[in-house]
Amino acid sequence: MTPIHITNNGPKNIAMIAFKSHNVCNYTCDYCHPNSNDGSERWNSNYLAVADFINKVREKNKYVSLEIIGGEPTLWPELQPFMNTISHDNLTIEINTNGSRTLRYWEQFKPSKSLFIFSWHPKEVDTEHLLKVIEIMKNKCLPMVSLLITPEYWEEGLDAIKQFEKSDILVDIKAVRKSLVSAELYPYDKSQLEYIDSYSQNTSNINFPDWLKLYPSDIKLNGIKKNWNSMVINKENIFTDWKCNAGLDRFVIDPNGDISRCWQRVSGKIGNVYTGYDLPTEPVTCTYAYACHCKYDAIVEKWSPNHV
Repeated sequence: MTPIHITNNGPKNIAMIAFKSHNVCNYTCDYCHPNSNDGSERWNSNYLAVADFINKVREKNKYVSLEIIGGEPTLWPELQPFMNTISHDNLTIEINTNGSRTLRYWEQFKPSKSLFIFSWHPKEVDTEHLLKVIEIMKNKCLPMVSLLITPEYWEEGLDAIKQFEKSDILVDIKAVRKSLVSAELYPYDKSQLEYIDSYSQNTSNINFPDWLKLYPSDIKLNGIKKNWNSMVINKENIFTDWKCNAGLDRFVIDPNGDISRCWQRVSGKIGNVYTGYDLPTEPVTCTYAYACHCKYDAIVEKWSPNHV
């Protein structure tokens, strides 16, 4: 096996934090785990403790890329005040949303260094409404639509892609797993998988902001960019026994304040933003035996067992 060193395209001293604000959602997608939509984990009104943790990490790492997820994060009443509180030149924000809130809701957002990823869920989505929402947000953030096209809704998905491309909206296509905690994909045929793997878009009319250079989005194997969809399809996202900087450059915060190194909870809980924590000082050896299903967990710097 060739030794592999994984990095990303963000600044060298950047930390990636995922903040799960709650798990309340107004959608019931088949592939979504109940832990992401059953409403059992409510938001905590003390978001200042989360902000303090982010600042603590930023003191050590300088740059922070924060991902805010749910549930549906826009249902959290404090989302905009929280974004205002953590705003900083060295911090970028990614928000994953279904975009279903009213146009009036989206009009109240302030401009920020943020990437809003609008998820296109075939059984629930109103594509026309989503197009109107993204048009509102174009001057407030960098909007992108992520299409979770299952084989059953393949033609509808292709039609939606054309509409988004025509409106000069950044498009991402996902190979959808049967469950967001599973590595098994929906039963795509060969041509569908090839389309997902090779999809590219003419982005010449899209305005990419300068702050995007601070945003880690690409995975690199030995310095060479690798297609994430290809890695998922070919099951190249298993990192058992690798040394990983999760806990140094990667953190996950749950609604109750618990802090973990990654979504696989390798090496247990670090602490809690409300009750106390000690940040790790050394890389961790991955003990997770299955596919690393989160791209941001995967692009944290890591080394294969035989890497010198």
